[in-house]
Amino acid sequence: MAESANETIALANAKEFYQQYSKVIPTEFLSKYSSHCWKMKFNVEIMNGSFYKGQLGKYPFRMEEQKSLQNQIMSLKKLFEGNFSSDVICLPNVFLAGFPKCGSTYGFCFLQSLVHLSTGLQMGASTKVVKEPHYWVRTKETKYVKMPKPTDLAEYVLNYLPGLFKINALKNKKVVLIDGTPNMLFDSPQFHKKQSNTSNYCLLPSAIPELLPKSKYIIIVRNPLKMLYSAFWFSITRMIELPRNVQLIGPGLFHDRIKAKIDLFNDCMRDPDNLEISMPCNLYDDSDYDSCIKKRLHLLDQCVHTITFNLFSKELPTSGRSRVEMGLFYTHIRKLLTVVPRDKVMVLTLEQLAKEPEVIAEQMLKFLGYPSPKSILNEVKLITHTCTKNSQETIPYKHDPQLKMREDTKSMILKFYKPFNSLLADLLHDDRFLWND
Repeated sequence: MAESANETIALANAKEFYQQYSKVIPTEFLSKYSSHCWKMKFNVEIMNGSFYKGQLGKYPFRMEEQKSLQNQIMSLKKLFEGNFSSDVICLPNVFLAGFPKCGSTYGFCFLQSLVHLSTGLQMGASTKVVKEPHYWVRTKETKYVKMPKPTDLAEYVLNYLPGLFKINALKNKKVVLIDGTPNMLFDSPQFHKKQSNTSNYCLLPSAIPELLPKSKYIIIVRNPLKMLYSAFWFSITRMIELPRNVQLIGPGLFHDRIKAKIDLFNDCMRDPDNLEISMPCNLYDDSDYDSCIKKRLHLLDQCVHTITFNLFSKELPTSGRSRVEMGLFYTHIRKLLTVVPRDKVMVLTLEQLAKEPEVIAEQMLKFLGYPSPKSILNEVKLITHTCTKNSQETIPYKHDPQLKMREDTKSMILKFYKPFNSLLADLLHDDRFLWND
C-alpha cells in the first residue's frame, strides 16, 4: 500500500527532527556506559527551587518554573552546593511506555529498583527522576507546539541530573537512565496547525531509534476492558468528590460514551467508494464482526486517531474519559515495530507482572542484558513491597456493587476488542494478549 499524505508528512517531520538533534547528539557513544553517554561539557547552577541556568556544550540555557524537577534537584543541591558540572552527558537507554491505567507507575518503580539491584546501586532514590518528563512528547490539549530544538536538550538532561551525579560520584558506568513517559506510543505532537492528528503519528518512534540507537522499549498493557473502566473513574474522581447521585449515573454514562466512541470508529472504518466495505461493521447484530473488521485494516491507523477526542456530558462536562482508542494496543505497538527491531521491544501485561513478578523480573533483566541476583526471589518481594501500586482504592466503583460495570457494557467492549486482541496476539506470538481468562 502506498504511503498516505499524512504518513509522508510524518516521515518528513521525523527527518527534520533527527537532523535538528544530530547537531548535539553524536552518532557514536562512549562504549563502557550503559546509557547513551558522550563527552560534552555540562554545568548547571541551581539558584533556587524554580530557577536554573547553565551551559550544555555551546548552548547556554535558563529555565524557570520547573516544578516537576524541584524535589529531586533540591535534595541534591546540598551535595554539590548548588553547582554541578560534568564532562559527560547521558540520556536514557530504556523507555518504559504503555497506556493509561495499565500500571506504568508501578512498572517504573519495579524496573528501576530491579536494575539498581542488578547493577550494584542502592534501591530507591539513587537515580530518582521524574517518571514522565514528556520531553519527546510535547502535546497540549488546545495548543500547537513548536518542534523541540537541540537548544532545549538541557531541560531533558536536567531531569537525569541525579543519575548523572551518581555516574560521576560513584564512577559507576552501569547506571541506567529510564524514561517512563507512557504516551510516547500514542500521542502525536501538533507542530503545524493545518496538519491533522495523523500527520505526526509515529514521528517520535521513528526519530528516537536513530538518535538513541541503544534504546530498548518495555511496554505494559492491560485487559482493555479493565483499563477503560479504571480510566473513566480515575478521570472523574481525581480532583473532585462526586455526590452520590452523580456517582450512580457512572455505569450508564460510561456505557453511552463507549458506545458512541465505538459507533464513531465503525463509521470511520468504511470506504464509500468500495462497495464491499461501504457500510459500517455492525458490532451489535453482525455475528462475524471479526472478519468484517479485518477486511478494513488499511483504514485502522486513520480511524484510531479520528476518535482521539473525548466525549463529555452535561452531568460531567470536563471529565469522564471514554478512551476507546487507547485499548487498540495492536495499532500502536505495530507502528513501533515497523521502526524498532523486535528484539529491542518487550511487551508484557499488567496481569503477568502482578501474577508472576519473579518471572517477569528475570525476563526484564535478561532483555536488558543484566545479571539476575542470586537472591532474586527475596529481592523481588522487597521490590513489590516497596513499589506500592498506584491503586485507586478510594475510587467508589471498586467497593460499591451499584457502580460496577453493566453486563451489557462488558459484552459490547469484549466483542469490540476481540479482533484487535487477536491481531496483537498474532503479532507478538503470545495468546496471553487475548485476555481469555
